[in-house]
Amino acid sequence: MKWKIRISEVGGEVKELVESSKQFDLVIEGKRNDMRDFTVHFDGGFPVEPLREGDEFMIGGTNLYIVALGEQVNEHIKNHGACTVDFSGGLAPSGPCVIMLDGAYENFDFLRDRAVITVK
Repeated sequence: MKWKIRISEVGGEVKELVESSKQFDLVIEGKRNDMRDFTVHFDGGFPVEPLREGDEFMIGGTNLYIVALGEQVNEHIKNHGACTVDFSGGLAPSGPCVIMLDGAYENFDFLRDRAVITVK
């Protein structure tokens, strides 16, 4: 397993943002407290291996796959404890710190407090 974390808080505005943009910011607990309403915070460490295209990305029992990574994702997670997760169904990241996941989703119930995220 490359990474295992637990969602500590889903900001109050996140579900609306995800529904409109199909993206959310994933931030380690203690960072970006000024943006708590708009971010998903997590407890846990950093990936033990670099994330790569094709890795399985599971959130709360929902299996997804990484289809593309921005060129700075791994470095940004390691140095800043943050990245953007994108469910839009696109094949190219919209920014250097974006993880693109397969599929476009209409129901994001798997994105909830205490849900476990794993990457392998």
